[in-house]
Amino acid sequence: MATLRIPRRRVDGEARERPGLPLERLNPLDELLPVFDPDIEVRETRECYRFLADLPGLQQENLEVLVSADLLVITGERSREPQGDGEQVFVRERRFGTFSCTLPLPWGLDGPKATASLHDGVLEVLLPKLFRDPPTRLPINAKAAVSDACGAPRSTEPPLPGSIPRSPVPPRPRPS
Repeated sequence: MATLRIPRRRVDGEARERPGLPLERLNPLDELLPVFDPDIEVRETRECYRFLADLPGLQQENLEVLVSADLLVITGERSREPQGDGEQVFVRERRFGTFSCTLPLPWGLDGPKATASLHDGVLEVLLPKLFRDPPTRLPINAKAAVSDACGAPRSTEPPLPGSIPRSPVPPRPRPS
């Protein structure tokens, strides 16, 4: 089985527990924190790889999934809810904006047969593996008859020093 390596960045939010204290207004610098970064899980079976991405609140029209020979790219946009009149934000841990996840794929996947579906905020991408015929054991022929790559028999005897190699095709008769 191929090894699937997924280099990804992971940023954990800072917990802000202040029991008994009133809420503080949101720090404007919090807007500079990373945008939405979905959690992804990859599973493998004998038949396929299964990629699961948690995308709560996203709709199908806000997502794009691209598969190439060696990459799976998931891009999308999560929009911020409009703030109501007179409404202030004190804590913002939900991330918004565009995102892109690029995942390297192992060799031997059937990209054209890949499928993607979105259900209850979970994107599922199935990438089937290519199946080839099992290896064929070749019989080993005796030394007397060896063929070239196209199947024509050739001599296994080395040519004599100074001799001209003989053509496997007989010479044409000369017209009289």
